[in-house]
Amino acid sequence: MNHYQLQRLAISPTQIQEDRVCLTPQQQHYLGRVLPLQTGDRFIAINGQETWWLCELLAAATAKIIESIPVQTELPVAVTMMVALPKGNGFDDGCALLYGVGSQFHYPSGERSHFTQTQSPKALPLAAPCC
Repeated sequence: MNHYQLQRLAISPTQIQEDRVCLTPQQQHYLGRVLPLQTGDRFIAINGQETWWLCELLAAATAKIIESIPVQTELPVAVTMMVALPKGNGFDDGCALLYGVGSQFHYPSGERSHFTQTQSPKALPLAAPCC
């Protein structure tokens, strides 16, 4: 089975004991009742620190670590977004919103832009949430 098709479970680094993952009662409920997985089924354990493991569910509140999975969270290509200048200050609001998610900008020079290449849109208030 492809790793992208497996369910993921967030764990604490302290739950790992050698080649086993000790599951909390809440995690046992989630895996056994919500998903529902059975003994022998596989899932991915994620510790939130760039480490993933392929695990096999065992009886008695544990899972066996099968292998470590290389994590690739970044896209292999650069993504460029282009927009036209809307009327009013809509472009500046959009830039301020994108700045919050770590995007890089190429500012157009025009009459409707309220800040220059050297200014940061971070301080601009957002007029309304983007939909």
